[in-house]
Amino acid sequence: MFIQLLQLIIITYYVAEACLPFRILSKPVKQCNFIKKDCQDIRKNGTTIVTFQNYNCPEKIDSVTEVSGKLYIFSDGKVWILKNRRPEMVTRIDKIFPDGPFYVNASVSTKDRTYLIKDRTIFAFSNDKNIFTPIQGWPKMLPNRILFFPQAAFPIKNGSAILVSGNVLATYELKHNKVSLVYDLETYYPNLPNDFRSGIPFPAEQFNTYHFFDSHNLYEYDMNTKRITFIQPLKTYLLC
Repeated sequence: MFIQLLQLIIITYYVAEACLPFRILSKPVKQCNFIKKDCQDIRKNGTTIVTFQNYNCPEKIDSVTEVSGKLYIFSDGKVWILKNRRPEMVTRIDKIFPDGPFYVNASVSTKDRTYLIKDRTIFAFSNDKNIFTPIQGWPKMLPNRILFFPQAAFPIKNGSAILVSGNVLATYELKHNKVSLVYDLETYYPNLPNDFRSGIPFPAEQFNTYHFFDSHNLYEYDMNTKRITFIQPLKTYLLC
């Protein structure tokens, strides 16, 4: 009789447990919502689940620059921030670049500054560990010698930048808002990809090899031979 009663108790326990909508656990695990800055106790089963935001790649590229090992890709009024080619954040441009432009046609970075160009207006920011601060006295209008709206830009070794539209280049002294040369792009930099948006020294701050970006591909360009040495689709280069 006792054994039958014990079996009945065991069967009743398992049936009741199976019908419960949740399991009763002994130790709560604290989970925080870092956006709303509040926390709530939830009951977990001994493991902490970490979730990551997945970001899609931009559908098109307006401009690209690199600062302290991170890529900043501008597209349709937003900026994608990538580390090791993976997106860390996507947000409005002015959230990262205070008082910056609503959209970007071209961009270029030096060791301690980043410049964003919207039409014929250029914005300047100092950079301290990827924190951008507007520089006093900027934005400025591009000099009258530049008759075009820059569609691409890349830095060169002397601290200036090459601004490009079609087959025309202007050598632009960034800190002084001054143009030293306007000339034919193909003469100085033959074999560049058509309709590229940006050029970045690779490795950073070394100017023998560049990565150039257009809407679909990354091109590795040798400044000594003036030839493209490697092409990779952006859909495989960008890990998003």
